[in-house]
Amino acid sequence: MNNIENHPHVFEINKIKTEATISPKGDRIVFTSMRTGDLELFTMNLDGSDVRQITDEPSYDGGAFFYSVGSQLVFRASRPTTEEEIAT
Repeated sequence: MNNIENHPHVFEINKIKTEATISPKGDRIVFTSMRTGDLELFTMNLDGSDVRQITDEPSYDGGAFFYSVGSQLVFRASRPTTEEEIAT
């Protein structure tokens, strides 16, 4: 599948367009979702199976892509440290 935006298992989750990229091997997708109530990173097979939550921290995790041959991820994250930062 060349157009990740049309992938049925990634986009329109909770009516939120997610950031997604396909691994260099073409077998996995990394994406951002609010399925847990917070923006977290997940991976899955191209057919939508084997969904794995990658991050579990308060605040934003997103913009992920596979690094090198696909064995590592690079992503943006916000890590608030005070209760006030966490609430915003």
